Amino acid sequence: MSVSRSLAVLAVLIVTAFVVSWFIGVFSQRPVSIETPMRELPPPAKLTQERTVKAIGNKSFAALVSFTGARFEPATVHVKAGDTVRYFNASKQQMILVFDGAPANIPPGEYLEHTFTHPGTANFTEAQSKVNGTVIVQ
Repeated sequence: MSVSRSLAVLAVLIVTAFVVSWFIGVFSQRPVSIETPMRELPPPAKLTQERTVKAIGNKSFAALVSFTGARFEPATVHVKAGDTVRYFNASKQQMILVFDGAPANIPPGEYLEHTFTHPGTANFTEAQSKVNGTVIVQ
């Protein structure tokens, strides 16, 4: 047998041994579950009297929308053109309110107000939790 033929046979044996050991390694492992467990939502923050008083402050707005960390309360509000809506962060985390495509950071316990001048429907989102809400202006 020539040297080149011997090297070719040796290469085939090495590749075969590698492939066989790879299959043994792959098939001897336990099956991996492809299911992803559902993420549990944190319980909503309670609107304590202190938080409610801070949110209301001076009542120069027509509707109060509170973000609890898991949802907006209420999720839909009805106001008239010219009315102001106050968005209050009642959660313990930073809220990123996206309204008209522009994000606004609202720290816990703080609020942002917006006055609606024209009739129509306005949607808003909390960017991190993807929670949505709607303002219907009449």
